[in-house]
Amino acid sequence: MHRVTALVFDGMKMLDLAGPLEVLAQAGRYELEVRSPDGRDVISSTGVRVPVDGPAHEARDVGTALIVGGDHLPVAPIPQPLIDAARLLSEKAERTASICTGAFILAAAGLLDGRRATTHWRHARLLGAAYPGIAVEPDALFVRDGAVYTSAGVSAGIDLALALVERDNGEQAARTVAQELVVFLQRPGGQSQFSPSLALPRPTTPKLRELTDAVAADPAGDHAIPALAAKIAVSPRHLSRLFRDELGTSPAKYVESVRVDAALRLLTEGHSVTAAAQRTGIGSTETLRRAVIGRIGVSPRAYQQRFRYGRRMSAHLRPARDEDVPTVARIWESAWRDGHLGHVAEEVVLLRTPESFGARTAAMVSRTTVAVVDGAIVGFATVDGDEVEQVFVAAASRGSGVAADLLDAAERQVAAAGHETAWLAVVTGNARARRFYERRGWADDGAFEYQARHAGGTIGVPCHRYVKRVG
Repeated sequence: MHRVTALVFDGMKMLDLAGPLEVLAQAGRYELEVRSPDGRDVISSTGVRVPVDGPAHEARDVGTALIVGGDHLPVAPIPQPLIDAARLLSEKAERTASICTGAFILAAAGLLDGRRATTHWRHARLLGAAYPGIAVEPDALFVRDGAVYTSAGVSAGIDLALALVERDNGEQAARTVAQELVVFLQRPGGQSQFSPSLALPRPTTPKLRELTDAVAADPAGDHAIPALAAKIAVSPRHLSRLFRDELGTSPAKYVESVRVDAALRLLTEGHSVTAAAQRTGIGSTETLRRAVIGRIGVSPRAYQQRFRYGRRMSAHLRPARDEDVPTVARIWESAWRDGHLGHVAEEVVLLRTPESFGARTAAMVSRTTVAVVDGAIVGFATVDGDEVEQVFVAAASRGSGVAADLLDAAERQVAAAGHETAWLAVVTGNARARRFYERRGWADDGAFEYQARHAGGTIGVPCHRYVKRVG
């Protein structure tokens, strides 16, 4: 059974501990324990004594190290024994997670260096200023970077715990826990409540319950008031009265709520806004946009982008075709600029015109693989012999698993061509790309000058060479 070891201390926030542990306990698949740096009981922010199972150094078989927060952490020196205990537990654990200001403990222990992280929005700027090596994401409810998770303000610890349950046991397990605790399944990001309702109200009348179940089972079906009334053999007026009396809403608004919830689920699974609108019966993207903004205050695309770290997109990989060139070129140009501006000489930037990306894409079609989601190309990879030459993903799909899928495919291509080792170049200043490749098992083989091709020949670009055995 997966063991979760929570690290506590005097002044800890009680909800930082109670919320995540309640989620994990409800899942029923975790062994929970609480430890302090010295093994003594601690006094929480509420004044309640929290008993512990022993000192941190005696922890064994730690699956998850859970570091809680406290109001004093951002504004007072963190005791060295607490830092040491967090570092020790993290070294023992398969993964490490912090709740709220617990990120300051991880930062002090050096566990967030070179990583993305979040904390309570009120202290996010301070975390970034105090530890400039951390890429702080102030609008995220929780962030995963490799085996390290960080979450935002106190109740976001519940969202993070649900995400861990889902990762370990599947979405249905997480949904069951959320239903039992009457909380939202997962909020995707920001300090506002973004996620759809866990379940719309359940009517007590059997006929109406049967009808609402049918709507939920097929959101895109014909759910106009006459059609709904006919299904349970009542008049449209009587149907409206039933909805008003039992659910406090009209049939039309109820159907819209079901459809919006279904659309939001599709968006979190990586489907496009167009596909979400069509598959749920909402119809147009503009209608979906208005409905989603009315429900949660942000557009469908913003909702999906904020949630992209929590879900993998289901991408289909296929060889590129000539008609893909314009789309691939646009993705390449945009992603190249995101990763290279500020890290390469102005001379290189001037050479990388939109026309140059189009010409280079056309020349590489035969050795390019594209990733397709809902009929739209969202990324590509190109292989040249033993070199993984390009791996780029559209901004809206980054963090969704598409880049990893493309890289895996590129590695297989290199191996299939008879090479035992693959290599690639990463521009020296692109720390995020370097972390990505390192997490995928690539090793930094040192700095070198990459000869980047252009219409007039080549130009040297300071890079790091990464290698990986694939044969």
